[in-house]
Amino acid sequence: MLSFPLVGNPSERFWTSQNDGRYEPPQSRRLSGRGVENLINYHSAEKEVNIVSKVERTVSCFEEGFSCSQALLSIYGEELGLDRETALKVAGAFGGGMGHMGETCGAVTGAFMIIGLKYGNTKASEKKTKERAYSLVKEFVERFKLRNGSIVCRELLGCDLSTHEGKKTAKKEDLFAIRCPKFVRDAAEIIEEIL
Repeated sequence: MLSFPLVGNPSERFWTSQNDGRYEPPQSRRLSGRGVENLINYHSAEKEVNIVSKVERTVSCFEEGFSCSQALLSIYGEELGLDRETALKVAGAFGGGMGHMGETCGAVTGAFMIIGLKYGNTKASEKKTKERAYSLVKEFVERFKLRNGSIVCRELLGCDLSTHEGKKTAKKEDLFAIRCPKFVRDAAEIIEEIL
């Protein structure tokens, strides 16, 4: 006989099943009212912990020395079928506003790649799929701009990484350690919200 944990009254800790393979609790032990609410709250809290953990892992990956785009794609790519090593390689050229050109923030391009992995089309005829991905990219950008004012690296950092002087300023003011973790965190949190 198999048993399953039950949220709620401790005196009714388990549902049991007969050997016929059906897992239906006796009528008197069905979850209802407060028990269902507790179960929903438990799963909501568990999901929130997983989200926080993933966001923190993303920021930690960035702080280890990977670029913002690598941090996002390597953490979120795994659950979408992309192995970590490949994710790190693919996203490697997008940091610093696309190869240190100060253009679109790497955290943003990393998020775009995640959206593409989850919702991208694989056939030219999949127009609705493509439009859904584009719609999510637009939504991501709107939310990121609300938090940060821009998606452009040089605007976010206040210096242009494509110039020698801009790189020198970023290093001197430690902008990659001071500002970029927030952009990585924001991108991960927004990805969690829209996916």
